[in-house]
Amino acid sequence: MTGFAFAGLVYGPYSALSLTLIQHHARAESLTTVLAARSAVLLTASPLGAGLGGFLLDRASAPAVLIGCGALMIVIVPTGTVVLKLAAGHRRNRRPSHAPTG
Repeated sequence: MTGFAFAGLVYGPYSALSLTLIQHHARAESLTTVLAARSAVLLTASPLGAGLGGFLLDRASAPAVLIGCGALMIVIVPTGTVVLKLAAGHRRNRRPSHAPTG
């Protein structure tokens, strides 16, 4: 029960924080497109996740599925962080320098 309470405390502000970050980082003219894309991904991911979870539970035990999902999240977060940092560095290196003309 304590684990569920902790998960609720962690997940509770997630939606507000993620929307705030999107609003902060997205350009004003593309904000509606970004938010629509986010909603499309989230609405599609929920039934796909439920279907995949049911498929996995049919073939494995619940603890095995939960441990596998947790391990996968532990691998995905650092991998995604590295990929995003590399992409940001690549974009930063490709920007043309605006040297003043004299």
